[in-house]
Amino acid sequence: MSVVLTAIGPISDIDGEISHYQRILSSLPRSDPLTFSLVGALAGLYNNRYVQSEQKIDLDRATFHFTQAIFVSRPSRDVDGQNIIRTFFLLASVLLQRTNHFGQPSDAQYCAEYFRYLQSQPLEAFDVPLNQVRADFVLALASQVKMGIGNPVRHIDEMTDYCRELLASNVPKSHILVAARALASADWIHRERSSELEVSDKVIKFLREANRRLDSHGLAYDFAGHLCRRFAVTNAIDDYEEAMAIFDKIISSESNGNYPGPYLEDAAYSSASLAWNRAHIYKNPKHIEPAVYRSRSFLRISSTDDFRRRKITELLNPTVTLRSMTSGVTEGLQEAQYGDTELEVTDVSSFSGLVSSLLAKSTPGKAHWWTERRREVHLRPLKSVCSTTDLAEIEAAIKYCRLLLASNPPSDDLIYQCAISLGEVLFHAFKRTDRSEYLDQSVDTFRDMLEMPIPSYTLFGVIRRLLEALLARVSFSGEQDDFEEVKRYTREPTGAIHAFMRMGI
Repeated sequence: MSVVLTAIGPISDIDGEISHYQRILSSLPRSDPLTFSLVGALAGLYNNRYVQSEQKIDLDRATFHFTQAIFVSRPSRDVDGQNIIRTFFLLASVLLQRTNHFGQPSDAQYCAEYFRYLQSQPLEAFDVPLNQVRADFVLALASQVKMGIGNPVRHIDEMTDYCRELLASNVPKSHILVAARALASADWIHRERSSELEVSDKVIKFLREANRRLDSHGLAYDFAGHLCRRFAVTNAIDDYEEAMAIFDKIISSESNGNYPGPYLEDAAYSSASLAWNRAHIYKNPKHIEPAVYRSRSFLRISSTDDFRRRKITELLNPTVTLRSMTSGVTEGLQEAQYGDTELEVTDVSSFSGLVSSLLAKSTPGKAHWWTERRREVHLRPLKSVCSTTDLAEIEAAIKYCRLLLASNPPSDDLIYQCAISLGEVLFHAFKRTDRSEYLDQSVDTFRDMLEMPIPSYTLFGVIRRLLEALLARVSFSGEQDDFEEVKRYTREPTGAIHAFMRMGI
């Protein structure tokens, strides 16, 4: 929602205008009254150029020229005095844009400070919308939470207050929606990283009101996710029913045969997981049938390459078996025993192409591999690295994981998924070939992850995978050191291990 100057015409035309203004500037003294306007125009042109080039250097130049415009301005002059606040707003907006696309922590800090300062100014006099500044401030604070900057609890509390003000204002709903989803995302990330189980009632109340007033399946899905998290902690049936009603509404409205909505599979998956959680928490036989029904519904509507099919199948198997044991219903038991065979034969044959595409990119282009706008492009293949049975494609998947792992900044959560996928595909390669070097590299990858500042929710899965690989190596080579390491992990009375053992993940 930050200001983005839209490029008009091809880059060659923009470059021509840039050259024109640069020639004029080079002939003028710094004190010339036109300098402020010309430098500001250059900043806008470079920002326009970025819209098409996606080159970080264009945003860097836009940032430089907006900053330069502020320094060369003359507040005593009427024109400059009126425009300097507007220029300061544009500078903060470009920094926010650079934060979102390139993840520089210093940008997140500075743009938040600038948006905070702007709110103390008489913005209406400078044609700067106060509500947009507030909305962008929320996005800046969300970026700080995601990057681990400052106090996340304080940031989220402040974000919630500003979002409530925006909801009560006449700002366009699209702006409120972006801010509300940024709040939901930041709060979710904070809870996962800190293992803080309690969900903020303040955030829940805002999301409920925003969901009531804004027509957005994306926000509704975010809100339902927070209710699911609170249900897992409090086991309050009201949260379960409210979340399930939201999922059902999304599923019903997006189940249009030829044109399914973007949240259909997500809502179906989450409703199945939620139903399974209720059956697990309450231990009531009557809750098993809804869990089975929703699991099967997800498997029917989801695409065959959806990595979540395996997880739902793993949930469906014990629930069908348990239903058979408790009620004598045997229908579906064979399905549970054989699992999702369709998933097992799915072949992912695109890793070679993905690797070629990444290697063909220029160095500036590689900076975009992990940006927010392209995360999903990489997440789906990462979840499918073990689906292929072709050794050449397995090797390509390994290379793909290594390339993404090397390109991710340490502050980005995607690096954890890259490392986990690398360890998994190496272990998969070992199982397909019995070549010990794959197994050794898999063990090393998961061991290295334990040295990373990974959140506890990721730690559980890493330990499980490491133990699986170590046990395989014990069986394969009889390494006594591996056996001792397995015993050490399983007997240490740490919260992570106990949680791992209880959760069975």
